[in-house]
Amino acid sequence: MLLLAADRVLTTAKWGLVPTWAKDTKSASKLINARVEGIAEKPSFRKPLRHQRCIIPASGYFEWQLQPDGKRKVKYRMAPADSDLFGFAGLYDTWQDRNDPDDAPITTCTIITGAAPDGLAWLHHRTPLTLLPEEEERWLDPDLTDPDEIVDLLRPYPADQLDVRAA
Repeated sequence: MLLLAADRVLTTAKWGLVPTWAKDTKSASKLINARVEGIAEKPSFRKPLRHQRCIIPASGYFEWQLQPDGKRKVKYRMAPADSDLFGFAGLYDTWQDRNDPDDAPITTCTIITGAAPDGLAWLHHRTPLTLLPEEEERWLDPDLTDPDEIVDLLRPYPADQLDVRAA
């Protein structure tokens, strides 16, 4: 589920961004996350950052920590301690198979990630970037197209406001 910017429509999308110009959908598995660093310059993310932003609601997310034995991993679940949902910052695109125009277009998406806050770096060095509830409308505003202003809205969820548990 994601909330699309221009139309304010709640819809589903396939996770793993497939740029509209891609020849096929094989790249989708590589574009499940978009690193915020350099996002405005990367061909796959340049246009969606300016014009195809979305909010991906989530009740939590998981990270796995490799144990000292180097073999086992422990799964941790992160969830907002004080609300039901995160609003992950995302980008979407719609891909159409040029070889089969009768095929339905596919809407795909990616979550924007950044450096984890100090209180979470022990678990993983990256984290989904979120939007403060009061900034969600601005994030979805189609008139906001300046990459610097867009990126300024993004931040990791504060580690001290997360409920982190072994799952």
